[in-house]
Amino acid sequence: MLRIVTKLPPSIGALTATFADVDDEGAREVGAALARRGCAAETLWLSHNAITDAGAVAIAVGLSKNTSVRVLNLDWNDIGIAGERALEAAVAARAAPPGTVVQRMSCFCWAYVPLTKT
Repeated sequence: MLRIVTKLPPSIGALTATFADVDDEGAREVGAALARRGCAAETLWLSHNAITDAGAVAIAVGLSKNTSVRVLNLDWNDIGIAGERALEAAVAARAAPPGTVVQRMSCFCWAYVPLTKT
């Protein structure tokens, strides 16, 4: 997992690593990849892994430096309150893309969804 993430081209649009034994070291690699200039990833699906607070914080740091991610799913990991707070802060601090609003889909899943006209 780690070598795959560090070798991903910046233009990749999605990373799906569900049930992939991603741990905090892998999450740190994901966070570093998100923070890299030119990272174009829009979807991160990292559910059902072994990411704890430390990994969630690393992803949150990368997410705070990234403007391309539209969907983040970290459900079914071992993330506690500290990781949840770091992720919530990173998501809240980002400006939603024009015409969208951030929506929390579940405990650890956020997505930018189109604004509906009423």
